[in-house]
Amino acid sequence: LYDSSRLTGPVIKAGNDWKAATWKNIDQEIGGKLSKANGGIRILTSTIISPSTKAVIADFAAKYPNTKHITYDAISYSGMAKANAQSFGQEIIPSYHFNNAEVIVGIGADFLANWLSPIEYANQYSKTRKVGKSKNNMSKHIQFESNLSLTGANADDRVPVKVSEQGKVAVNLYNAVAKIVGGSALPSSALACDAEIAKAAKHLSEYKGKSLVVSGSNDMNVQMVVNGINQMLDNYGKTIDIENPSYTHQGDDAAFADLVAEMASGKVGAIITYNTNPVYTAPASLKFAEAYNKVGLRISFA
Repeated sequence: LYDSSRLTGPVIKAGNDWKAATWKNIDQEIGGKLSKANGGIRILTSTIISPSTKAVIADFAAKYPNTKHITYDAISYSGMAKANAQSFGQEIIPSYHFNNAEVIVGIGADFLANWLSPIEYANQYSKTRKVGKSKNNMSKHIQFESNLSLTGANADDRVPVKVSEQGKVAVNLYNAVAKIVGGSALPSSALACDAEIAKAAKHLSEYKGKSLVVSGSNDMNVQMVVNGINQMLDNYGKTIDIENPSYTHQGDDAAFADLVAEMASGKVGAIITYNTNPVYTAPASLKFAEAYNKVGLRISFA
């Protein structure tokens, strides 16, 4: 076993042994191999919001033009970004303003605990749930979810649904809102919770521009349906802000899958991983580790 506590700074593997190295030796070793890399160079990172770090990557790519930077997040919101690209032409994650919403409907989104920016959202949400001299009414919160979450526990109405039904809830909610405000229906199937969905649609339609529907799904199609609901309710620019998006989740699932395919086919000569460990976190079905081991030069910043 390699005991990392015994070594500080850079290490290099020679045979089956790890040995301490100097940065000068590492630079020489890596520089020589990068210039001779048989295939493309790939930099795989988690989301980077640092402009200086991105500038370093850009400088590296300028020196090695066959470089591509791929962003992979273990917890992905890529489906939402792709949906916004389809709906608005911008592959972004919006900013949400729960404090501007009088009616909130969540579909499998635990926004008080672990969805996107929970500390920010919990602070916003708390402002809508307090009644005082300046606010006579508490916001209405309806949560459709499979497992009991912190968010569901705080909802006025919590409606249990199967995981397989969460996308159908979004479609049926879309149709229920469209029936009230005027809009075309989507193909759908009946659910046991349709009565609760109808009540949620009624509450939402009574607060157009002051409501919010969110979903925890990473399915682009489900997120497009949710976009459609919020558009019918005139929530964009009020409770949802696409002009000032969030940059904390930039992972691209399709680009990551393409990288794995490239590695598996021998098209990648070198890969640099930074702040990410997909051997552990990526879906086993992608076979990342198997493809990763086919790359001749593997550099890990860990």
